Amino acid sequence: MNLDQICSLTEDIYWMVLREFGVDGIHDGYIEIGETIGQTRNTEKGQELYFAIESAIAEAVNFDYEGAQK
Repeated sequence: MNLDQICSLTEDIYWMVLREFGVDGIHDGYIEIGETIGQTRNTEKGQELYFAIESAIAEAVNFDYEGAQK
């Protein structure tokens, strides 16, 4: 599994978790309005959740960030 695949899976799981727990709205503290209309971005709280998911996936597949091509 490469980094792009990990990031794609992470994003899918991230949104699934937010929807499952009903915290996928702006008022829930995980996302905020972005610069462009219709765009959102993660808050610090959202980033913590996203990177926790990404880290768990990377660890499960023994992904090496240091050895990965950038």
